[in-house]
Amino acid sequence: MGAGGWKRTAALLMAILYACMGWLRLYNSLRLRAYLVSLGVWPDPLYQAISGGLIGAAFTITGLLTLFRHARAAFITRRAGLVFLAWLWADRVFLSDLPSFLNLLPVSILISLATLVWMFFLIQPMDNQKES
Repeated sequence: MGAGGWKRTAALLMAILYACMGWLRLYNSLRLRAYLVSLGVWPDPLYQAISGGLIGAAFTITGLLTLFRHARAAFITRRAGLVFLAWLWADRVFLSDLPSFLNLLPVSILISLATLVWMFFLIQPMDNQKES
């Protein structure tokens, strides 16, 4: 593994982790839909299912592009990361009540920092990568 090989591996593992979180969100919102509706969870579990599916699909695609060393992998991955961060903060700010927002703030900041490190440190354009 070359000097940049560990970065590519770490970037791929992060894409897999984010994709798994999205797919789990989709799966659990569908599996527990009746229970979540009985609790009066807002927004509706359908929102959680759709957002989970989109997150899972987006990061599965970025992971596959990274795995197969697609020339546009870095560009697409960074765009997916930016959309994810915009959604994360819009979801927290506009769909959470104040106590939930404050309780999730440290986690949201850590997720944001991890995503930014992933996007700007681990993901490198193909022209900067050496063949390993």
